[in-house]
Amino acid sequence: MTKAYLLFYDTDNGERKDWNIFYTPVEAFASEADRQAREDFLKAVVVDDDGKLMDYESYTADLDFMTAADITVTPDV
Repeated sequence: MTKAYLLFYDTDNGERKDWNIFYTPVEAFASEADRQAREDFLKAVVVDDDGKLMDYESYTADLDFMTAADITVTPDV
């Protein structure tokens, strides 16, 4: 199991309730520190049309990454 640190943020509306799974950016990081550095950078330089900071949400996901050896393994269903 590998942890992925995700950062979602809105570039259009700046309000979490208006986020859209198809248009809301998500970035993945290998460490929580890298994700925080990216969020800090975005908060320092990116604002919406009204000059307000965008909304951000952070998540941590436990992921199983497929390898070349896993491609031909039949899943247990």
